[in-house]
Amino acid sequence: MTNSKEEILNEINKASICCVSTYSGIKIKNRMMHFAVSPDFNFYLSSMKTDPKTKQILLRSEVSMLIYIPGNTFPDDKEIELTGYAQMVREENKECAVQLLIKRSPVVSQLSQYNKLDMLAFIKIIPLQIKFRHVKDILQGISPTVIGFEQNQTSISDWDRFKKKINAWITETRYPFLSVTVLPVLLGTTIAFVKKSIFNPIYFVLALLGTVSLHLGTNIINDYFDHKSGNDEINNEFVRPFSGGSRMIQMGLLTPLEVLTGALMFFIVGSGIGLYLVYKCGLSVLLLGLIGVISGFFYTAPLFNWASKGIGELLVGLNFGVLVSLGSYYVQTGTFSWEVFWASLPLGILVTAILLINEFPDYTADKKVSKNTQVVRLGKEKSANIFGYIMISSYVVLVAGVIAGYLPKIILFGLISLPFAIQSVIYAKKFHSNSSDMAIGNGFTILCFNIVSVISIISYLWLSLRNLYLLPILFLASVFIVWNYKAVIRQKETFLRLKEII
Repeated sequence: MTNSKEEILNEINKASICCVSTYSGIKIKNRMMHFAVSPDFNFYLSSMKTDPKTKQILLRSEVSMLIYIPGNTFPDDKEIELTGYAQMVREENKECAVQLLIKRSPVVSQLSQYNKLDMLAFIKIIPLQIKFRHVKDILQGISPTVIGFEQNQTSISDWDRFKKKINAWITETRYPFLSVTVLPVLLGTTIAFVKKSIFNPIYFVLALLGTVSLHLGTNIINDYFDHKSGNDEINNEFVRPFSGGSRMIQMGLLTPLEVLTGALMFFIVGSGIGLYLVYKCGLSVLLLGLIGVISGFFYTAPLFNWASKGIGELLVGLNFGVLVSLGSYYVQTGTFSWEVFWASLPLGILVTAILLINEFPDYTADKKVSKNTQVVRLGKEKSANIFGYIMISSYVVLVAGVIAGYLPKIILFGLISLPFAIQSVIYAKKFHSNSSDMAIGNGFTILCFNIVSVISIISYLWLSLRNLYLLPILFLASVFIVWNYKAVIRQKETFLRLKEII
């Protein structure tokens, strides 16, 4: 029997949960989600903006939905199958989606009460075809009712596909962590400018591009080898955005070969820039570059696999803190400096702390694939104590550098980040076995690194620049620190609201 659109719409509205399937490129991903439907058969979903499902739909719009409506007896059961494509609901159209979902989705309802709907992404599913099946009709061999939506037929342009691929690559790079590279380069260059009155803008740009390229190559190649080892596939405890990798391979948005090729390209670019600087500035750049390449490429790669040997944290801190600053200073001046070493050492220690606390959520998956990080080797409780010692030691070194006369006294303003450091240690010790509750500690640790780095750079500029030139730098630095702080607080509120809902 053929059912009318009105009858099918009434049946759909009897359900509030459906199975949403998206194509990951490797396999089908299924998820039960609350939904709402409009009179013109547009379906609406909502999920956290950082949720893998949201990102997957953003980058791969093909969607299938299955709605099951139980009857009084099995022959009375009904099934609605939808195929279509997804679009993110624009801000100006969000109210319609909210009003439809607020009565059907507990998450939307709860976050609406807390005035936190900005945490959610609202997704519109535009149908291409709907099939309605009644079990008793199936048993009698009667074909399902099929509704086609020719007016919704659309094709994705090559430009749209290109933009989606670019978005996937941007996510793959994990660019928010680039501050651990950019800020040490700025520090080393700033000290060269202030202490030696030397600033070569070309060498500065090349040093920045080279180190950023090697950092991106390291991020991407680690994703590739974590995929090859099976680590990321079995890791279901990661906490975004701090752990678990980019998930681009797991979500099927990039192939393993694409990721490997991208990583090698970044290493080639970084190495090429490094060789040019070797030619222009001296062989010492070659030594620093080799340490960086070998440390980054083989962090999880076979042969050395530094992470599994328990020295990955130390190498990362050494590279992204001390060696980057020393190298940036060297390409400007042609010499090394104990002052740069002391100024960059707290940064290197804080980078080590960032990596260590980010390993907690990956503990189970790392242990299963014998990725013996320090957290796996020591256990979470001991690692939380070690994390506390590392955090405090960064500030001890900062103060010791001033007392020893290597650093200017004004750099002690970096101690304003100490309360955040204490908070991060408290979170690590209290919630080391609960990754989602501990995640705010991850954010505070990164915030400490950014504050100490920015304060250190400004401290040296203070010694050299006139107030007229320093004011805009102070303003930009303040904006950067406040933005970082607010980002951590937003993340904290997100986790707290989710905990209340759960």
